[in-house]
Amino acid sequence: MRSLTFRLGLAVLCAVILNGCAKKQINSEGKKPDQSDKPPMVASVGSPPTEEECWEYGEGFEDAIFQADGEAISRMIDWQAVVDEATDGVDAPAAVKRDFSQSFVQSSSSGQSGLVSTLIETINQGGRFSPIHVIGGKAQHGVRFRLLTADGGLNYLDFFLARRNDGSIKAVDVFPYSVGESIAQSTRHFYLSAVAESQRNLIDRLTGKEQVLLKHLPTLLQMNENLRTGQFEAVLSAYRNLPESLQRDRLFLVPRYTAAAEIDDEEYAAALADFRKFYPNDPSADLLMIDAHFLQGDFDEALAAINRLDQSIGGDAYLHVLRSNIHLERDDHAAAKSAISQAIDEEPWLIEAYWSLLGLSLSEEDFEETARLLDLIAENFEIEFNDLSEVPEYAGFVASPQYAEWVARQPTSTSIPDEHTGDSNDSTGSNPSDF
Repeated sequence: MRSLTFRLGLAVLCAVILNGCAKKQINSEGKKPDQSDKPPMVASVGSPPTEEECWEYGEGFEDAIFQADGEAISRMIDWQAVVDEATDGVDAPAAVKRDFSQSFVQSSSSGQSGLVSTLIETINQGGRFSPIHVIGGKAQHGVRFRLLTADGGLNYLDFFLARRNDGSIKAVDVFPYSVGESIAQSTRHFYLSAVAESQRNLIDRLTGKEQVLLKHLPTLLQMNENLRTGQFEAVLSAYRNLPESLQRDRLFLVPRYTAAAEIDDEEYAAALADFRKFYPNDPSADLLMIDAHFLQGDFDEALAAINRLDQSIGGDAYLHVLRSNIHLERDDHAAAKSAISQAIDEEPWLIEAYWSLLGLSLSEEDFEETARLLDLIAENFEIEFNDLSEVPEYAGFVASPQYAEWVARQPTSTSIPDEHTGDSNDSTGSNPSDF
């Protein structure tokens, strides 16, 4: 069974890799770290950002990602606030905290953070990163982004914003849904490792889960490195050799299901099912379980997971496209078309919805509609199409009189940039031959 086109990829998993700063050894003595793994949100200096300021930040960040300027992007994040939140409440030697914090801020501010580099790489490969909602509340203000990868991966990232001393609005933490914890929380694990390395007997003095986790952090680092280099079997092998308590920990479950997605559908579904079992109320669970239910052919549950996710994130037009994909698997074209129409009504510039409509028109052999949609996509999204006669999915359309009419009205300068069906000037990364 094939998976849905929105199977999760690596996305921002690499954001927890801290460029080696957690490995730095310092010969200092200190006390046992605090057990808390959820430091408080960093507050604004002065009034919190308004809804308008949050949305302006979202649009500015989207533009910066599109320009692929790592340093400019990094300046929109207060890395010192992130590491302060990560290290808060841990009774560690001052030298350890200072060196860890300096290393983290220096590498992150120069555009080398896992978050920034992964987002840029995703966009360069044809993905899209768009703000969809302002987050507002008593304790948190920010913006929610949707990340779409070129191969159909979906993720949401919450950027929590605060006003800084100079009046600027910056992110003070980021929560990627596919990982299930914020960057500050992930950074905290590595900070505890740095503290432990500075005090040789610290691990022995810790108890319970924290002691086990610190002993196996090198395994986690190696698993993530193996993910980066495509050694997926090695990731799964390392996971199977972990203590049972860590096999239930999200830090190790994330690389497990990411590697499994590249190897075997059954292993992938099992990994996602375990995540759901161990974290039944986690905000990431429904995002992950959409694919798992689809792989198992349980389309009702896949739709239910989409509905729960839709409600929890405050709505997203792209989720209608996913509903449409499921309806197509059931051969319910009417429901599929209705879902896509709703997506376009809610977000008229959502190109993925138009690709889905195009795929529907091809499957229904409604070639008048195919030609209309090709013209609409070309005009609205500034896309120049390749020679469709070279694409098997368009064979029926190419053999129709509507194709000859469509070709006749194309500009003679139409280019054929690559093996895909279309080339977008705005790097949408969508490929209509996928539908």
